This record gives sequence, C-alpha cells and structure tokens, in this order.
Amino acid sequence: MSDVMAGRVDGMLADLPSAQPQGTSGRLQLLAVASEQRDPLAPDVPTFAEATGTPFVSRSWFGLLARAGTPPETIATLNREVLAAMAKPHVAERIRAAGYQAMPSTPEAFAAFMGRESQRITEAVQFSGARMD
Repeated sequence: MSDVMAGRVDGMLADLPSAQPQGTSGRLQLLAVASEQRDPLAPDVPTFAEATGTPFVSRSWFGLLARAGTPPETIATLNREVLAAMAKPHVAERIRAAGYQAMPSTPEAFAAFMGRESQRITEAVQFSGARMD
C-alpha cells in the first residue's frame, strides 16, 4: 500500500478495512470493491461490475480450524463457544468496527465454503495462465 501511495506502483488489491482509512484521508483513491454489492464501509465506492461492467469478486475470510482427528465433541464445543462469543453485542460491534462482517457457521458449512473458495480460486488461476516455475 505504501508503494501505491508513493507512486511506485499504479494500483493494488487490498482488504477494504486496511485501505479505507487511506481512501478517506485522500492518500489513496478507492476505485472499486471486489464484491457482489457495495460495502457499508465505503458505500460510495462502486463494485467492479458497476465500475467496469465485468464482475470480479475477491474475498478475505477468517475461520477457526483444528487439527485433523480432533474429536467431534471438541469441535462441537469450540463451535458453540465461538458462536456464543460472536453473539455478544460488544464482540459483534468490534468485528463491525474493524470493517468485517461476521458470518457464524457450522463446521460442516465452513468446510463446504472452503471447498467452494478453493475451487473458485483454482479456476481463476487456471484462467489467468499463471504458472509456478
């Protein structure tokens, strides 16, 4: 991000929570958000589809993972406690204030989500023609 602000790099993709303060201060120009809809953190910034006519989605996400073979009852307890913490108003507000959207889930739904994301990213890399040499 500092290279964009210094003019050494023309542009970049960045997480909105880290770029938005620089956009608000005028140090960066936020051109588009890589999501299906505008972000509440920067409601005046168009989506890529709005700005270019071509949809483009790039997500950052976080999740809690455990080692393979962790007992199911331990997974259930961790999930229950994390969901309880995320439901607390002060925790939910901290997540929102940081520019993120909490998406409480089940271990099964999160595993399915990770599988879809992996497939989506694999297809994007294949489409790009990028290679590791």
